[in-house]
Amino acid sequence: MQLKIPIISLPAFLANPIKTKELRLYAEYLVMNHMTNIKKMLAEGHKADAELALENLLFLGPQNTEALKLKSLLMRQKGDFESEYSLWQKIIEIDREDEDAIAYFRNRFAEEQERFYFIEEIPGQGKRFTLYPRNLINKSLYALLGCSLFLLVPYFLRLVASTEFFLPLLGAAFVIMVVLPWAGIIKEMFSAPKFILINKVGLKIGYGFKVFSYDWSDFKNIYMARGSESGDSQEELHVVMSPNDPKKSRIIIDFNQNTTSLRAKNYFLKELKAHFTEFDACLMSDIEPSSSKNIYL
Repeated sequence: MQLKIPIISLPAFLANPIKTKELRLYAEYLVMNHMTNIKKMLAEGHKADAELALENLLFLGPQNTEALKLKSLLMRQKGDFESEYSLWQKIIEIDREDEDAIAYFRNRFAEEQERFYFIEEIPGQGKRFTLYPRNLINKSLYALLGCSLFLLVPYFLRLVASTEFFLPLLGAAFVIMVVLPWAGIIKEMFSAPKFILINKVGLKIGYGFKVFSYDWSDFKNIYMARGSESGDSQEELHVVMSPNDPKKSRIIIDFNQNTTSLRAKNYFLKELKAHFTEFDACLMSDIEPSSSKNIYL
């Protein structure tokens, strides 16, 4: 039987005189709202209730590492990386061998190193964040693999193809395995974004031979957007820069560890918040769509 009791703050609840029956009912309700149910509340979109239930759970068990991990995830989804870092410090102090905590601090250390290579302070212009050429590297690997396989094609064709089809098939293989991958590399070199420069006036996005400038006044809001309320540590996150004019393009920056081209993400977010105060966390589906094509970084 599910109790129809609203979720309230447990510290405030215990601070006030209440009836014994009410305390017993609420204690039963808290037992029911363990981690599984809190995640279920998140998945169903009851985020405020889930956060309050999580705070109550941590009030009862401040060394509950699973609850601390979930809270750190919620902080990350809000773009509050300082609070996320503090929570992981608590976790590693409780359990020095926690694998998730070790992985977090390993990634955090790597990010601290990245700032020396991917962030450049340009006098009078601001900070330039060089983007990691992930797509270019992937396409280069495909091109290398294609060239290597092409060297084997003549031997294979001599075994299976007649003389009259040898050259046409060899030419087709050359186009598919060599020309097309290298065409993709050249296109990527000129069309992919190279850097984001942030200063007090706005930001600039640099491509091959073009630089696009945006003033802070061009944006209505900046969001840390999540894909859903699942409470999953693999939840997709994006920074979405929404323009004042809905006819203009939104800028969507991938913030996921394994797919983003942005390095030293914590420093990038700090720089954004330093220059733009309208920063919120929300679902991607809650952001007003733009009639123009989105700009993805």
